[in-house]
Amino acid sequence: MIPEEESIDNAFARFNTIITSLKALDESFSSKNYVRKFLRALHPKWRAKVTAIEESKDLTSLSLDELIENLKVYEAKKESSDEDSSTSNSEDKKYAMA
Repeated sequence: MIPEEESIDNAFARFNTIITSLKALDESFSSKNYVRKFLRALHPKWRAKVTAIEESKDLTSLSLDELIENLKVYEAKKESSDEDSSTSNSEDKKYAMA
C-alpha cells in the first residue's frame, strides 16, 4: 500500500521500478492491470477519487500515464484547498482572540 503522506509522483516512481523489474523477469501484465493495481495500492484517503475514476473512465483503455496525471491534478487541488482552510482557520482564531 502507498503510505498516506507519499506523493503520487513518488508512488508512481516506486511502482514504475516494480514494473520494470517484472518486465526484466519476463513477467508482463497488460496496461489495464497496471492501472487497476495502482488504484488498489492507493491509501484509503484516495477511495472517493478512485471510485470516481472507476465510474467515469473506461479502465480498459485508460493509460497509466493518464491515470497518474489525473491523480496529480487532484492531489494539487486538494493540497491548495487544505492550505486555504488552514489559513482561514488561523485567521478565525486571530479574530476570536481579538
